[in-house]
Amino acid sequence: MEASEIAEYVYCKRAWWLNRSNITSVDLTRLNDFVEGNTIHSKKFRKTKVAIKMQYVGFFCVITSIGVLMFLVGFEFFFN
Repeated sequence: MEASEIAEYVYCKRAWWLNRSNITSVDLTRLNDFVEGNTIHSKKFRKTKVAIKMQYVGFFCVITSIGVLMFLVGFEFFFN
């Protein structure tokens, strides 16, 4: 083992392992496909999280509006 290999291992263990494990281009193609699929999935997941947050905001607005209307109608009903 050379000093450059040790330096590479210390810097990035995964890169050192990939260089020593004789990965073929077919495996790299599969890895790239996996990374691309994972990227697409994470974007969809983020959009879903935003949609759920927006649903909570909408629900809060509806409940608050109903409460305000009930307060105003009740207030006028009792004090007219």
